[in-house]
Amino acid sequence: MRRCRDGERRFQLDIRRYRELYGRRNLRFVRNNAVLYWRFLAHLEDRGYRPRTVERFHEKLRTFLRWTGARSVRRLKRTDVERYLLWFRQERTRTPYTLRYVREGLAVFFGFLVMYAGLRRNPATGLRIRTHYPQPERMDLFSPEELLRILRAPREQRERLDRGEFPTERAYREASYTLLQNYLILKLMSSTGIRPYEIASAQREDLDENGCRLRVPTKGHQQYMVEERTVFLSPRTVEELHELLLISEERRGTHSEGCLFVHHRDGRPLGKDYPNKVVKFWAARCGITRNVYAYMCRYTFCTRLVENGVDPYSLKMLMGHKQMATSLVYYLKLTPAELRKEWRAYNPLSDRSAV
Repeated sequence: MRRCRDGERRFQLDIRRYRELYGRRNLRFVRNNAVLYWRFLAHLEDRGYRPRTVERFHEKLRTFLRWTGARSVRRLKRTDVERYLLWFRQERTRTPYTLRYVREGLAVFFGFLVMYAGLRRNPATGLRIRTHYPQPERMDLFSPEELLRILRAPREQRERLDRGEFPTERAYREASYTLLQNYLILKLMSSTGIRPYEIASAQREDLDENGCRLRVPTKGHQQYMVEERTVFLSPRTVEELHELLLISEERRGTHSEGCLFVHHRDGRPLGKDYPNKVVKFWAARCGITRNVYAYMCRYTFCTRLVENGVDPYSLKMLMGHKQMATSLVYYLKLTPAELRKEWRAYNPLSDRSAV
């Protein structure tokens, strides 16, 4: 999305404009699709959704409204939503699993109309076409060997740094700081299940060195997340974070004084996509050729906890979810080997000679 001069995205300015024009209008008497659409995006902002999440709703619903044309969304029925999903699967060349997210986005939009615009029923529910597909055979997880290689790579490279290979002392310190920072980002995501954006937005005041804990605020008022949670750190990790804070003092500015991680050159706060770049870079350096991303560390953390026997309630608390089903359905991915292990352990005929 294109940014404007003041740093806001274009759709955010449109939301503000429609809020000023139609913010006080009763939606029960509105027939304009654009007004309903932008009021829905403003509602998401008021609920505390992150700008990136609002932008995703903006992209999905914009395609849907273009498909409907001049027809009012109040007149759409379940068959219309089914025809749109079939068109989306055929013409937009998306994977079948994407239909689930498109359908869920439409269900949230029409649910808003049911609650605030007087719509009688949600046409995106009770569909007669398949929108949920089984997960692919390829698991989006790091194997224990891959995870160890990725974690060791920046640490070992930092230990091999030689001052004589750098033209200036500043370049040497920047390289050492970057390697330590990348190592800690990978370590925190793999050992605590913290989300990538939470790493980038972590604050110094959230780190409790005496208690070996890190406070993680929520990203918004969403129903499936707790308002605030705490992740636990090892004493060695706390010492490494303290070392990183001491090294970063010389490059911090007024705009990044409270940040836990800052950029190695100008001291600005890290971007939200920086942890993802770190994971991709070190995975490629370690010879991992398949597509990887930062959230795989969180998926791997959840799956390894279950493999080691954690109970569902502790899993929910460590992952930071309000509902246990969120952790088990969306983040837990048991491998076939683990399922076979459970089958052998709990099969009632496993101790019989006939089996």
